[in-house]
Amino acid sequence: MLGLKGASCVLNLYNKLMIRREMSRNLHTPLGRGALLGLALLLLIAPYAYPQSPTQTGAAPGGKIAESPAPKRGKPIRISDIGPESERTKGSLNEVLLSIQPDGTFEAIIVGLPDIRSHIEVTSKRSEQIQGPTASVSDLDRLARDWDPILTKLTRFEERLDQRVRRVDEAMVKIGEKRERWTATRRALEGQQVSGEVILQIDEVDEAIRDAVEKANTQQAAGVRLQSDVAKLEQQVEEDLARIALARQIVVSHVFMPDSPPAWSSEVWRTLTGKEIGNNLEALRNHYIEAQNKFLAAEGQKSLLFFFLTVALIFAMFALRKWVNDQLRLEEDVEALRGIFSRPISLGILLSFVAALGIFSGSLRTLEHLLSAMAVLPAVLILRQILDRPFYPALNITLAIYFLESTRAIFIGFPVFSRVLFLLEMGFLMVCAIVWIRSTSERNSAKAESQVMNSFIGQLSLKSILVASGVALVANAAGYTFLSRLVGSALAFAINGSVVLYGSSRVLAGLASLAMSARPLNRLGMVRRNRSLLLGRFRLATMVVFGWFWVRAVLIRLELWPSLLHFWETLFSTELPLPQISITLGDLLASGLVFYGSLLFSRFLRFSLDEDIYPRLQVRTGRSSAISTLLQYIILIFGFAFAAAALGFDANRFTLLAGAFGVGIGFGLQTIVNNFISGIILLTEQPVQVGDTIEMGPVFGEVQRIGIRSSTVRSFQGAEIIVPNADLISQQVTNWTLSDRKRRIEIPVGVAYGSDPNQVLELLAEVTKNTAEIMPSPEPYTLFTGFGDSSLNFEVRAWTDNFDQFLRVKSAVSVGISQALAEAGITIPFPQRDLHVRTLPGDKTAGAPGPDEPPSSAS
Repeated sequence: MLGLKGASCVLNLYNKLMIRREMSRNLHTPLGRGALLGLALLLLIAPYAYPQSPTQTGAAPGGKIAESPAPKRGKPIRISDIGPESERTKGSLNEVLLSIQPDGTFEAIIVGLPDIRSHIEVTSKRSEQIQGPTASVSDLDRLARDWDPILTKLTRFEERLDQRVRRVDEAMVKIGEKRERWTATRRALEGQQVSGEVILQIDEVDEAIRDAVEKANTQQAAGVRLQSDVAKLEQQVEEDLARIALARQIVVSHVFMPDSPPAWSSEVWRTLTGKEIGNNLEALRNHYIEAQNKFLAAEGQKSLLFFFLTVALIFAMFALRKWVNDQLRLEEDVEALRGIFSRPISLGILLSFVAALGIFSGSLRTLEHLLSAMAVLPAVLILRQILDRPFYPALNITLAIYFLESTRAIFIGFPVFSRVLFLLEMGFLMVCAIVWIRSTSERNSAKAESQVMNSFIGQLSLKSILVASGVALVANAAGYTFLSRLVGSALAFAINGSVVLYGSSRVLAGLASLAMSARPLNRLGMVRRNRSLLLGRFRLATMVVFGWFWVRAVLIRLELWPSLLHFWETLFSTELPLPQISITLGDLLASGLVFYGSLLFSRFLRFSLDEDIYPRLQVRTGRSSAISTLLQYIILIFGFAFAAAALGFDANRFTLLAGAFGVGIGFGLQTIVNNFISGIILLTEQPVQVGDTIEMGPVFGEVQRIGIRSSTVRSFQGAEIIVPNADLISQQVTNWTLSDRKRRIEIPVGVAYGSDPNQVLELLAEVTKNTAEIMPSPEPYTLFTGFGDSSLNFEVRAWTDNFDQFLRVKSAVSVGISQALAEAGITIPFPQRDLHVRTLPGDKTAGAPGPDEPPSSAS
């Protein structure tokens, strides 16, 4: 029956699929019908030709067709397994309940939520008071930052609740599986004659399951309820943050609108009464006392930790100062390091300021005045030790601006007094900028670092300070207080920030110099030989990073960063008009940065290998060059692949383009590809290495470089010959230094006939052996090569391991041979010829002798 049904299904399926005209015609052909009947016959006899096991056919051992097995989760338990299975189920339920037993998560959140609700209520009331027509950007930003610690706590609560509820859900699933299986078991036993003990076991398991379900439901309900409470509080915070963002946007949009009376108006000074001053001062005092109490209550332990950390850093700086003065040699960067460590207390406080940014990350706004003092004052004191005296006025001006700005920030709730301080601050800046511009323009000579102020950048900075302070002063006096505070605060921050960052960069450069002078860095060859280069690169990287943060912070103060960020996002998301390819400017920039990063990494790796690894392992110059070049190629190939991935190319499309590109290379750039592959062969097989002396036709010299397309050979005359890599593979090349740098010297010597050959051989051998650059093994030897026209011919053969100087060695041996032969009285002959002039019979030319002259001869 199964075979008939299978054949019938195949026939129906075949008729449905064969709808094309061509296939329909093939079906009515004898060949098509025969194939169809053969397929049906195969399926018909398959069950009998290949017997199946009872498990495969679904047949029970008794020969009846068994029902398909139920899922394992609801499969009834056999009576013989109920006893042990019940105990295993109870143990499994205990393990499940143990995994979801209370771990303090719910209790901690329940205890912490009332405190968070109170903070939300207080912050919400303050937010309602601040959000109004007189709100400033700084107040709104401060208010938005006040929500950060609350939102952080709620986020942590939410994460812990999610983990807890997820664990309870997993336990509920496991309990449900147990319950389904035992329910199926009870149903299977209905109507059967079973003992009461079996029913009792099932009842006990059901009771344990109900107890587990009840406990899990309790945990689940508590978790869901707390999740709802936390979500409600997060919603309140997010709604208020949205209102703050809207209010901030409105305030920023009114930046060029007057928001207060002009400074010369009488309305400004009406509030300047004794009662009003007292009320403002009392309010300020109460505000700072309340903020201090809240901070100590919330961050008391962290404050104690920070105090001990600061003390420890100060003592550490005292110890480092002693070590610097005793151990380091006198150098320019070390002198700057000595100046930095001459203020160990200031240096320790400045380093503790960096640590405070991480320790008090949630309370930075409360500590802004203290932290700014910890940053500016130590930085100025340290810079006075390492800068020239012409810079001292700039540091003094920075301190004055800092105190004026800090005082104005403290009395921000006292509008009249804050406005007066602001006008004084901007006027002071204008005067200082004018005086300094005149003094720097009149100064004709300067020293070292003071030349920076005479440069174009220094003059431009001073003029920018003059213009910005003048704009802020005029805008504030005219009633554009928001615009003036925006420009003035950014200007003060830029001045103080530049001093702090410059001081920090000098401190970091000093610490880097100190680290390079101590172990383990001073044991590295690349540090010992390139210390100045590495310090210069470190200073450049530090200034670039600090400069980026400085520019970003100034733009944020000027409220230009969001607009600029939106502009860049829009620009980088612009798609290029390319057919069938979606690429944006951002993708191009990311791809370029990835490839440039791989290029820098390959260069740094090669630098590290050349300066440290190869000298330690005593790798030959040619082999080290081959390894470095291959590694550079591998890194660049991976960098190119990652750069292509950064472009967002589809893998299939990229493969298609690579194939098309390969075909184009095969036809148009086959010579370049041939040279490239030949270069790879040269680097891997290494028949020619960098530093080898080769001879190839007219080319004879030392290999200086093996590049991606060609190699450079420097001839002994000083010319640099560019040889394609394919020529080094395909043509015959003589490598004089492939396995070693030995060279055989061959010097032919001729002596006059009559000389004793044995004596000559002994003289030549003695002179050759006594020459300094001649190798004793293989032993030099001399040969009597034959009889020449004018001399007895000998040849000296010897080896030297100084290949680069073999011509000088040959010259030294030749000079020694000449001296030895001269001392022994052995002459070196030169060719001689005897010329006999004869007169042929009957020759009457002018050369015939006269009657009174004898025949002549010449020699």
